[in-house]
Amino acid sequence: MNKLLSLVFFILSFKFFGQETLSGKVVTEQSTELSSVLVVNITTDDKTYTNSEGNFKILAKKGDEIRFLKEKYDRASISVFYVDFQKKLKIILTKTPIEIKEVQIKPRLTGNLNKDSKSLNKRNRNQELQNAIGLPPPPEKPREKPAEVARDILLPIITGNLNIQAIYDVASGKAKRQKRLYKYQDLQENIVWVRQKIEDEYFINLGIPKEDINSFIEYSFAKNPFALRYAKAENVSGFLLQIEEPAISFVKILQQKK
Repeated sequence: MNKLLSLVFFILSFKFFGQETLSGKVVTEQSTELSSVLVVNITTDDKTYTNSEGNFKILAKKGDEIRFLKEKYDRASISVFYVDFQKKLKIILTKTPIEIKEVQIKPRLTGNLNKDSKSLNKRNRNQELQNAIGLPPPPEKPREKPAEVARDILLPIITGNLNIQAIYDVASGKAKRQKRLYKYQDLQENIVWVRQKIEDEYFINLGIPKEDINSFIEYSFAKNPFALRYAKAENVSGFLLQIEEPAISFVKILQQKK
């Protein structure tokens, strides 16, 4: 009798505490099936992708958070309930709005050099207005360009010149130090941009303590170069999509340090 009760308890424990297969389909708002959607069990870090028909299967248990990620679509997530194992889930991803930049129409070239040169040299009305009312031009970084071997040493030699300063900069390591400095400065500027555009609460909800947000952003840039690319392009939605997976691994690193 005791053995029977133990067996029943074991089966019930597996049923209610063990993992089961969660299945479903990911579609757009227009019911178009979405393939290659990343499906992540945030609790266990299990990952899978939807197939060509938008279907997926992933191990989960009650209370797990399942997150759905695809570039150019808003993130979606669900909390798993017992009833979810008894049906096929339908997950809808919403297209991320894309900001369309102003299109500038360039003059059509005719092949007549005299006519085309006049067309291309028309006055820049916006620039003139900017100068007239005293608006400052877009800021430029006052940087000395690091010397390059091909551009500043070999090419001048071929043309019969000798750039002594460039040779010194490369040989002494000055050019390499400049590149490292500029890279660090750009990195800090990108981190500042992220902090200005995204509230701390967003990172805290990902499990990242406020004092570690800067470290996480830098970690994301190194872990996923696309995150840095979107930050440079000042694309918030693209950046947020690219930091989802780095956030999971970063939180695990923090937990291991405790």
